[in-house]
Amino acid sequence: MSEGKKEIFDVLVVGSGASGGWACKRLCEAGLKVALVDAGRQQSDKNFT
Repeated sequence: MSEGKKEIFDVLVVGSGASGGWACKRLCEAGLKVALVDAGRQQSDKNFT
């Protein structure tokens, strides 16, 4: 997101764990604009397969 630009979301999902990720997917599939935030540390690509 660029500085100075405001985004409007329909839903804010807090936490990107198993439930947060699933909820985000389902909300997006329903056509909602979703923001997903998490306080955990950033993961590198090597952590995913």
